[in-house]
Amino acid sequence: MTDEKVLKSWQELHDQILAALLKCGSDRDVEDFENWFEQEPKVTPVTIILHASVGLDGLKVGYLGADDVVDRLMCAMTNVGRGD
Repeated sequence: MTDEKVLKSWQELHDQILAALLKCGSDRDVEDFENWFEQEPKVTPVTIILHASVGLDGLKVGYLGADDVVDRLMCAMTNVGRGD
């Protein structure tokens, strides 16, 4: 996969997650996500995100297939991982 396609997949993940967080998340959620996204190495493509939403129990992401990137994101966005 070309570097352009890899970066495009990451940008799509960013846009979808950020839209959900801006709609229903807190400022801290947005900040935590942006920090995670900035630090995450973008060397492999991200899976296709089917949907993202924020509920009472935090960020929920539906995606196609198995993806360790989404797993790392979800870990970073949990209250336990954030030291709440």
